Amino acid sequence: MKYIRLNLDFYHPWANNAGYYLARSRGFYEEEGIDLDITSFDPYRDDSLHRLIRGEIDIACNYPQRLMLHTQKGDQAVSVAAVNSTTFESLIFDDRNPIGSVKDLEGKTIGTPRSPRVREVLRYLMEKNGVDPEAVKFVEYYPAEPDPLIIETGEIDAVWGSYWAWEGVLSKLRNPHISWFQSPELGAPFIHNQVLAVRKQTADSDENLIRAFLKATKLGFAAAAADPEEAATVMIKAAPMFTAEDFKAAVTACVPTWNLDNWGSHDMENIQSYASWLKSRNLLKSDQGHLAAFTQAFLP
Repeated sequence: MKYIRLNLDFYHPWANNAGYYLARSRGFYEEEGIDLDITSFDPYRDDSLHRLIRGEIDIACNYPQRLMLHTQKGDQAVSVAAVNSTTFESLIFDDRNPIGSVKDLEGKTIGTPRSPRVREVLRYLMEKNGVDPEAVKFVEYYPAEPDPLIIETGEIDAVWGSYWAWEGVLSKLRNPHISWFQSPELGAPFIHNQVLAVRKQTADSDENLIRAFLKATKLGFAAAAADPEEAATVMIKAAPMFTAEDFKAAVTACVPTWNLDNWGSHDMENIQSYASWLKSRNLLKSDQGHLAAFTQAFLP
């Protein structure tokens, strides 16, 4: 058995990670000769891409825009699969105080996670819609994501940048008035929400291992899509602070983003388009050279 360390994207396992846990529970990795160790993000060790580059883990679940920043620095990492076909970033609000468009944000107080890129996307949308970005007050939440239920208190009017398929779904289970726009619906630039990256050295030297990992992972995501209830049962063992109802609802919401007919495939045109947008907003120095950090070569 080959011991493999997968490091996730967040402080705790959440619904979009269900494919790994269910694949492990059903023995799909074991069938491929893999002993998979799954760990969550540890802020004292930095995120999964930094840990990957340092050789502390074998596979990083992370975000394509962050992989581009590493590519820009010359770090040798490559995405071998796209987990989601789109982004989960959204504008979340209470429909008793509805927000119908970006223009309705003028004069509002918006809660955001700590991310210059997330705030820049909203500034871009406001400029695009003729709204002064300075007419919005941002309240930044860190390390926790802004909880959409805070909207009820009047502290904020909406949440921008948090995930509709997690924070949105969980909040709606507790407050049926919670609603959202997925950011592409508002005209925001978007890209795959998450990717799986390995060191370039691993990609060059251990092709069969990567293929085996991705084969088992694809089966895990397909199994989670087919049976969100079983996925929920597996996930609450890893994150017992949530309920089976939480996980079942959120896994069900995630399923359409998993692109199961062509799981793992990168949309190279979209990646290039997003790189160009990042550069146009001074979030990347160059939009060239990033496509080499995304490969289809190992997909099942």
